[in-house]
Order: sequence, then C-alpha cells, then structure tokens
Amino acid sequence: MQSGYDKPVSPPVINKGYDFRFDFNGLSFRAGGSPLFGKEYVYVDGELISSQRSISTLSTHEFAIHSDHYRLELEVLDKSKGELACRLYCDDKLVKLFAARPKRLFITKPLFAISVFVALLIYDDIITSLPMSYTLAFMVLLVAIDVIYPLRHIWIMELEV
Repeated sequence: MQSGYDKPVSPPVINKGYDFRFDFNGLSFRAGGSPLFGKEYVYVDGELISSQRSISTLSTHEFAIHSDHYRLELEVLDKSKGELACRLYCDDKLVKLFAARPKRLFITKPLFAISVFVALLIYDDIITSLPMSYTLAFMVLLVAIDVIYPLRHIWIMELEV
C-alpha cells in the first residue's frame, strides 16, 4: 500500500473499527467491522444485507439487488500496520476501491525510546533522583496510547479504479 494518500473520505474518528461509507448506482453502502473480534457487516440503504465473523485475511460478502450482483471484499493487507482494503464489484467488475489504515501518533515511539534510555540510566544508578516506578508507569502509558489510539482513529481513502 502506498504511503502518499489523497485526502481521506471519512473523518478519522471511528471508534468501533473500520467503517466504509459510499454511494454507487443510487444505493448507499456501509461496510466494515471490528479488527479485534472479526465481526463484519454490510448495509445497503440502511438495511443489513450481510453479517459474519471472519478471522481470515480476505472475506467476501455476496448479494444481489434488483438485477445487479454485488461482491464486497474486505482484505487485510498488512496485519502489523492494520491496513485494510475494501473492494466493491458489480457484476464482476471492480467499481469502488478503498484503503484504510490506522492513524498513528509519531511522538509515542521517540518518547518510548527516551523512557527506555532513562530507565537504563536509573537501573545503572546514574540517575538517582527519579524512581524507576515513574519511568515504568510512563512507558506503560505510552504503550497503551500506541495501541488504543490507532484502533480509534482510522483513515479511509478512496482510490481510483
């Protein structure tokens, strides 16, 4: 997946996982799911069309509306980065393509590296005025932020087909 995305098509504040929303053929689609529990859903015009649990990297939802046959695919592109693709096919032709990735905070990794360095200095008795528990608590807080923040802030971009 490329790193230079255009502007996102949805706001980055999504608190229940991935949520793709778009229109095609006069229909309003909503698809997504939870990266933690594997629960996926597809809504068309507000009506639940498909719902399933999936732990595989590629899941497919097939359905027909009027005389058109649709296939919606959700594919995990990179598990370590949480990148996901959503593809909509109409009569076996790709018509919509979206990419999603968690928004990461740049500052947490440098701060974590600094806190590891400070912890080593405390451990070697170079710094004696700062208790180790403060440094460890700060490290736990940084890890929690680095894990929770991306799950709640997901950028979704529409790509050209």
